[in-house]
Amino acid sequence: MSVKLPKTTIIALALLFLAIVAMIALSVLNYLSFSGLSADLATLETAVRADNARVQELQAAITTKEQLQQELVGLKRRVPDDPSTMDFTYLLKELGWRNQGEIRDVQFSEAVLDGSLLRHTFTMKYDGKYYPLANLLEDIERLERFVRIGKVTLKNGSDTAAIEVEITADVFSQPLPEPVAEEAAAEAAPATQ
Repeated sequence: MSVKLPKTTIIALALLFLAIVAMIALSVLNYLSFSGLSADLATLETAVRADNARVQELQAAITTKEQLQQELVGLKRRVPDDPSTMDFTYLLKELGWRNQGEIRDVQFSEAVLDGSLLRHTFTMKYDGKYYPLANLLEDIERLERFVRIGKVTLKNGSDTAAIEVEITADVFSQPLPEPVAEEAAAEAAPATQ
């Protein structure tokens, strides 16, 4: 026994079947598109994580650079580019007065290259008392400038001073850069073969 369906029902069923097939096809296409997008999204997330890590590295490098620049400023004060022996001599004399004595005859020798720094050896005389001398030496060690005390010679002083002291020490500076004109001339000179 067969049931005869009206033509409109058959058309409706056919259209329903086509709609279901179309929805399945769209779902498959959607799934394929979404899987491609999720792969792209995973790639982007990985790239973002790598970029964030790089940003953190750069921020740490900036912080380190700022710290190094601050340390360099401090080092430039301790070992200046252009030391003034006159200012340094005045500073030493002031330290002598503060420590109940007198610094006299501060003499600097010619600067000598010592590694990557210029060493300025100087000799000074201190007239005063023993305990203030110890304070003077501590004050010299605490100076902003880097000073290395080499030799301290003590002897009995005259009536006005309990001791006479001769101190030999070194103070350091940065060497002046080579003249730029000499470098430019050397680069411009043709190479000999």
